[in-house]
Order: sequence, then C-alpha cells, then structure tokens
Amino acid sequence: MQEIPKTLNEKQMCEVLGISPKTAQAWRHNGRGPAWYRLGKRLVRYRAEDVTAFLEGGRIEAVAGR
Repeated sequence: MQEIPKTLNEKQMCEVLGISPKTAQAWRHNGRGPAWYRLGKRLVRYRAEDVTAFLEGGRIEAVAGR
C-alpha cells in the first residue's frame, strides 16, 4: 500500500477509499464519510488520519465458526 500524505484532496481521498468523486460529494452533502475541511469556497481537504479512522470504523473482523 502506498504512503498517504498528511492531507488529501478529494481525488486522492477517493482513490484511497475506492469511491467516485460524486459519491464523496454526496457523502459530504448528507453528513457521511470522513471528516473534511473547506478551505475558501471550493477547496475541500481531508486529513489522512480522518480517512484512516473512517476506514477503521467500518472494519468488520471475521469470527471463526460463522
């Protein structure tokens, strides 16, 4: 896995999560997905640790015998 920069733009975040920019935009509109920051009127940024925490929050571990 490649190293993730400390801050990611929308395209980078989408590549990490394997989603489309439209999905990322819908998530922001609906209050879902990783925490994000708006810089100015158009720039959206994500902290790498927030993206990682979002991934870990959706983690499901396999249970033996199920």
